Amino acid sequence: MEEDYKENREIYMMIENCYDSDDPRDREILKTMLAYRLDNSVIPEIKQLHEFIKNESIFEISAEELSIKVLILQEKFNLIVKEKGLRPAFDELYYQEMFDLSKQIWG
Repeated sequence: MEEDYKENREIYMMIENCYDSDDPRDREILKTMLAYRLDNSVIPEIKQLHEFIKNESIFEISAEELSIKVLILQEKFNLIVKEKGLRPAFDELYYQEMFDLSKQIWG
């Protein structure tokens, strides 16, 4: 019983801390992906996303780092959906915003 509690607590803490509020580029990546998806009805490939970010001078990032960040953001979203469903509630507004952006892209 105690092991179940510890495992559930670890999963909860992982989900609650899943989005990195220390890197504002994460939010910009999601916003850019969503804008691209709304304009083109598809999720952008990394090359397209990188070119758009570079051309718009949104911020500097290598294509490799962008690819890794997108993969991590998508995995975090999938983990939350698996553990909390498509309507989770977060204590912090930043986490809720990150989830809502992710949901509009991958949900």
